Amino acid sequence: MSMERITVWLKTTMSFIKPMLLLLALIFPFELMAETADWIVLTKNASGTAIYYVDAESIHYEGDRVTFWDKREVSDDPNFKELRGYNEVDCKEERYRTLMITGYDKNGKSYTTGADGQWQHIEANTAMVAFYRFVCKE
Repeated sequence: MSMERITVWLKTTMSFIKPMLLLLALIFPFELMAETADWIVLTKNASGTAIYYVDAESIHYEGDRVTFWDKREVSDDPNFKELRGYNEVDCKEERYRTLMITGYDKNGKSYTTGADGQWQHIEANTAMVAFYRFVCKE
């Protein structure tokens, strides 16, 4: 096979693959995100029934604001085994908002819920303090 034919084949193949990958990412964002996540344990609640993680690979900085995925594994919730959220933190104003949240039941079935996206002040003695310190490099 000549180099010219290989080049044409690659261009044709890639022009088909790129839109398919984008479509898959839009259809299955949580499944794809879970496969590539680099989860780091940040903190636990006082009773030890919840463990909070941040996906280090998802952290994105834009000025004073940071977006990232978090995960909370819970052992005392009858409805959910795990919750994952997509958050934005304003490092300068010390506030955050949850942009999307998904719960996973004991069988792994996911339930995506909307988040109101309203800014909230980061309260002392909450898990969000650990997220703030980590992503804002405090």
